[in-house]
Amino acid sequence: MNHKKVERMYYRDEGLSLRRRRRKKLAAVPRVARPRPTHPGRCYALSGILDRLFLTRPLPETLILDNGPEFAGTVLDAWAAQHGMHPHFIQPGKPIQNAFIESFNGKLRDECLNEHWFLTLQEAQLVIETWWREYNEERTHSAIGDVTPRSSLLTITTGPS
Repeated sequence: MNHKKVERMYYRDEGLSLRRRRRKKLAAVPRVARPRPTHPGRCYALSGILDRLFLTRPLPETLILDNGPEFAGTVLDAWAAQHGMHPHFIQPGKPIQNAFIESFNGKLRDECLNEHWFLTLQEAQLVIETWWREYNEERTHSAIGDVTPRSSLLTITTGPS
């Protein structure tokens, strides 16, 4: 019997549980400093169905991602490479590096999701779509010069009027 078995038996007899050692997670790709966007449409934080989203918007050079399991696979890497985009992973545990989407997620949660009790998927889709349209097409945002995101995007794609 070695010391590890004795320790396990002692812990079991005393009703204690052994601490499990956590494996260190390794990054899938090297982490580098986040590029600063110079104008809208330059890079996107991932939130949504990408193929459908980019039917109506220009493809970004960079996708800013957190380290969630939904972004750890090779499928997203292959999709980004196929479309000529570069995924950029923020540092683990540093949501402030992805502040734009974190701010949006907080507003969505506070102003829409926490205000409604959804009984069906269709009801949730309708309410969220209504909130999203108001957020993008009616509400002005001070960060982009007190205009709506929709009118800001139209100005960028068509030029100043």
